[in-house]
Amino acid sequence: MKIKISLLILLLTGILWSCERQCILPKEEIGTGEIIPNAKVSTVNNHLKKIQQEEAGKCIQSDSQNIDSLRVSFDGGKNYEAIDFSKYTVLENFVKTGGCSAVYERNVSKDIIHKKIVYTITIHRCGICKILLMSWNWVLVPKIPEDYTIEYKVIEK
Repeated sequence: MKIKISLLILLLTGILWSCERQCILPKEEIGTGEIIPNAKVSTVNNHLKKIQQEEAGKCIQSDSQNIDSLRVSFDGGKNYEAIDFSKYTVLENFVKTGGCSAVYERNVSKDIIHKKIVYTITIHRCGICKILLMSWNWVLVPKIPEDYTIEYKVIEK
């Protein structure tokens, strides 16, 4: 009888512990690789929150491609300015995921030999809520040469 109770307690502890572990998220959005540190890209167009995006990814390299009026802040979102497309490129990869909360880990890598940029988003999500979470995942990177290809990847954890 003691063995059955001990096994039951051990099983319940394992189940509860594993459920808690699944919901530990990074504390903040993560940007690594070629992403310009402290650059926050946003838009004044609030209607974008309601638009469903179906493209696999977008590369914005000029004012004429910047149809969403994207701007950049280098001071944590206090002041925004026009993006200097002679120095920078904006990569966008709109994603949808389910859950109670999510943190997006963004990485942009550059393969000089193959002239390729890879933008990888790892979604860390928590909970089984029936909420649809969406993010535009805009990142500012150094100007990408015109002859480079861009690959977009999304990984869910």
